[in-house]
Amino acid sequence: HGEEFAAAQVARARANRDMVSDTLGQFPQVQFEVPEGAFYQFFSLEGMTDSTRTVLRIIDEAKVGLAPGGTFGTGGETFMRMCYLRDPDILRQALERLGNWLASARPD
Repeated sequence: HGEEFAAAQVARARANRDMVSDTLGQFPQVQFEVPEGAFYQFFSLEGMTDSTRTVLRIIDEAKVGLAPGGTFGTGGETFMRMCYLRDPDILRQALERLGNWLASARPD
């Protein structure tokens, strides 16, 4: 009997995915693919050599929590991961802060 709950979660994930993709797509230094069935976004930054160091900077400077991609296996080392199955208002605020960071900072 959880069909309504599941449908609401899928709709939220899709809307939030689109919000994340729209934001990241504004920055030519960001590379990503739009996920088809997930609640997280893997992305990389041109020139980034250390995803852990870059993630720590983003946490400190933009106050946005990301995970270094290497946490999810050796193939993810040049990526960062953002979970977007969040309250849309909170996600919007985080994306604004991340966008400001992307517009002004240089990755490590």
